[in-house]
Amino acid sequence: MGNIWTITRHTLAESVRQKTAMFLVIVLCVLVLAMPFTARGDNSLSGAVQSFLSYSLTITGFLLSCVTIFLSKTISDDLTGKQILMLMTKPIARWQYVVGKWLGIVLLNVIVLTLVGCVIYAMTIYLAGHRRGWYVATGVAIALAVFICYTLIRNLRPVQFSLTRWITVGVLCAIVVALLGGAVVGLNRYQSTLKPRDDYDRDRLDNQILQARHAAKFKAPWDVIRAQANAEFDKGVEQGKYTGETNAPAVKAQLFDGMKRRWRSVWPLESRVFEFEDVRTDRSPESRIYISYRLRVFRYPPDEILRCVWVVGDRSKGATEYRIPRRDVIDRRHTMPVPADAVAPDGTLTAAFVNVNPWVEAGEEQADNVVVFEGDDAIEALFSVSSFGTNLIRALALVVCRLAFLAAIAVMLTTVFSFPVACLVALTAYFVAATPSFMADAIDWMPDEGVISWFSAALNNVLWAVHAILLPKFTAYDGVSTLVEGRNVTLMWVIMAFGRLVLIQTTVLLLAACLLFRKREVSQVSF
Repeated sequence: MGNIWTITRHTLAESVRQKTAMFLVIVLCVLVLAMPFTARGDNSLSGAVQSFLSYSLTITGFLLSCVTIFLSKTISDDLTGKQILMLMTKPIARWQYVVGKWLGIVLLNVIVLTLVGCVIYAMTIYLAGHRRGWYVATGVAIALAVFICYTLIRNLRPVQFSLTRWITVGVLCAIVVALLGGAVVGLNRYQSTLKPRDDYDRDRLDNQILQARHAAKFKAPWDVIRAQANAEFDKGVEQGKYTGETNAPAVKAQLFDGMKRRWRSVWPLESRVFEFEDVRTDRSPESRIYISYRLRVFRYPPDEILRCVWVVGDRSKGATEYRIPRRDVIDRRHTMPVPADAVAPDGTLTAAFVNVNPWVEAGEEQADNVVVFEGDDAIEALFSVSSFGTNLIRALALVVCRLAFLAAIAVMLTTVFSFPVACLVALTAYFVAATPSFMADAIDWMPDEGVISWFSAALNNVLWAVHAILLPKFTAYDGVSTLVEGRNVTLMWVIMAFGRLVLIQTTVLLLAACLLFRKREVSQVSF
């Protein structure tokens, strides 16, 4: 371990001297600090916070991925500069050299991601109007100023004493301090202008976005419906509707699908009851849970507004019942706050949707609309299980797992190829792993005729094999959208990402890198 740590510290020191990588890190920090002034979203305070989180985390992941690939140049520099020959004379095995290089890149990513994560947290709390956000931002700005000044001094200091060079370094450091100081003062003044648009905007920000909420799925009665479909089939057999030549499984499946679609559809004056289990909340009337739902409406009224009633809570189970009339724009996802005492003592929640216009007595007409709940996520019960800070840490942990895997790819390629080739291949691998949907859609757009259709099918098979064996889909380990929506980035998700990306695939890549580097003649270098 001592030899590995020596290589790791050497890699960290070399990384700081990598001007391209450090430039990207500084650009990243400046962008994250400046983004709160430009993020607007839907012109609401909650929308501005969501836009800032989405853009800042996406840019962070992209730029640190580029930094990770560029930092693998330290191996190429050791080979082309012949420093590797000196290292080989010391009691350092080649596998220790490879692992140390990878660990150094990962550690630098963790350090930078920790700094940027603190900035993102501070700016988020700052945008939300909390004073502690400005205090944290000030501390982060001081740390950033120290880091940038240290980097400038380390890279620009003269080998021999030069007054002009030291004056230049001092001026640059003063500019950095002045800019960050001005940013802190500007943040203090700008925060006074941040106001929520209304009470709903403040509630959405504090209780929906800056939370880690678990989404409970409704308990679907598919077993009961399947039994009804089987009974309907048996009844048809008795009536002679089906003969011995009838494909019984296919007919039963068809009946089941039809009954399931009918259950998901709510006709005028009908109701549908949804039950949720294991809703963990304190059941205080002052606390809130949220019902999130998306309705598909047919035969909707001209104003495209669905008028309906939700009845939440089951008195027979000891819960408080709430009748909530709603006016909802069709074909959009809506979130409805409900007092937490609507949850029963056994942790169950009952929510009934009634397709009736509650304002008929006020002169409005009952619309002849049909409401369909499509998909298992058509309705969810959301309740808080953790804080925003903890959720952000878990989302950043997913970023670290992706960067560790990408660092292993870059290190393996650099041990075999020259840096330009390794960099190009690593960037291609990153693009394929980060944009699987784009790649699949691009292939599907190819004309479905002649040789092109055969080529398109072959590309689809190759892309499937690449994702199944070599490159994971980074979108499966991206918690940005989950964090932005205020949903819980689960610890199990992080563990699964660590297990697959780091323990399995990264280990395989490092083993391959060690074997390839062991066979390489280090005195012969490809520029």
